[in-house]
Amino acid sequence: MVEILKNDGLLMKFDASTLPNGGNIKDDFLDVYFDEGRQYSTPYLYGTTSFAYDKDVIKEDLTSWNDYFNPPASAGKVGTMNDQVEVVNSALRATGGEFCTTDGTELQAAQDLLTAFKPHVGTINSDAILERLANGEQSMAMIWNGAAHRAMQEKPSLTYVYPKEGIALWQDNFTIPSGAKNVDQAKTFLNWMLDPKNMAVAVNFQAYASGVKGTDELMSPELAKSEAIVIPKGYDLAKPVKPCSNEELTNYTNIFETFKG
Repeated sequence: MVEILKNDGLLMKFDASTLPNGGNIKDDFLDVYFDEGRQYSTPYLYGTTSFAYDKDVIKEDLTSWNDYFNPPASAGKVGTMNDQVEVVNSALRATGGEFCTTDGTELQAAQDLLTAFKPHVGTINSDAILERLANGEQSMAMIWNGAAHRAMQEKPSLTYVYPKEGIALWQDNFTIPSGAKNVDQAKTFLNWMLDPKNMAVAVNFQAYASGVKGTDELMSPELAKSEAIVIPKGYDLAKPVKPCSNEELTNYTNIFETFKG
């Protein structure tokens, strides 16, 4: 959305490096594809999208998106998100396709996988995922890592999976709309949020990591040791996913609407 809004002239250019706390932006979050050099935005929280399952119910060791889309019988009815990009991209990961592909064979493989997956699906809903996992209503579901962490606090038998095909790393950001009237106040707030002491409050409340230096050291003990929050050392497959064009998204929409229908 930062890239879309920027390209449409809806964001004010302010250069985050000119803020007193601009140097607190982590290097990996500075030259991002959607805003090189942080000319229009500052980082907030970030996370990943994968799936979690209850090890007390599902005894199999699930390690991939292929495992998710071909769940064992013990999983019962599975939860998935009402998000065509996340769902279709995950299916493409499982089938070896490329994101935003227009290749008919790759798109058909993802469609076929989702068609076979549909009888195993209990909900297509991005809301209340952690509650359904925590109370045992579902034993496996696609989920954001922060929500998975909170569910795991209530049900320790849940585990968050780092699939061998990779996962999406997303981030939320702050921007200033073009035409904003209180620009100095906006910059003051953004600078305040780039102070690790202040950002750490959001980190610990929301249960997500941040792109601001110093916040990792201020995480609560529960977050700092959480398998859902801290990406395992050596796992380098959590990466940002660039958006598709409108034409490419049309293919995603057709696949997802067929899946939901």
